[in-house]
Amino acid sequence: EDEAARDLYIASCPCDGRNLQFIVNRQPGDAFNDQVFNGSLSKQTVLLKGPTGDFLLHEESTAAAVFLASGPGFAPIKSLLEQAINTDTAGGLHLIQHNCYPMDSFLDKLCRAWNDSLENFLYTVISESGDLKSLIELLAASIAGDSKVDIYVAGPSNWLSMLLDAARSAGLKAQDWRCLAID
Repeated sequence: EDEAARDLYIASCPCDGRNLQFIVNRQPGDAFNDQVFNGSLSKQTVLLKGPTGDFLLHEESTAAAVFLASGPGFAPIKSLLEQAINTDTAGGLHLIQHNCYPMDSFLDKLCRAWNDSLENFLYTVISESGDLKSLIELLAASIAGDSKVDIYVAGPSNWLSMLLDAARSAGLKAQDWRCLAID
């Protein structure tokens, strides 16, 4: 196996199978990152395998949907969110970004553009790294009043475990959430 091989999450809408997007963060000294950022990867044949897994959008649902991304969980959340925007069946879309990308980054600007241009879209950023209480309160407020809300959560496995424990302690039905733990 090539030392530059990497598992990545697709960040583009499944509706556009010809143009795949991946989010790769700079990590100097990493063989894969070095090839991506020095341009040598663009001169090579790239072998893709996948996609795999079951972190999928519930397309036929008309319920409101809340998407919560932390750190590297933004890529798969972005994919599901773009699919939800494309299918336009959800009762409303709320993206909560927790410790993903800095304000004014390209991805933050993309989310803000969705917030400004889509009437059923809300974008919220929580930047406090350890503040799960604020996150749980925001999730509870997003769910309040709706009989059914689809919740999609992706982030580092230790963060996800703490979030789910905090949600259960707050009385939220976290067992119904679609979750993706990223190591």
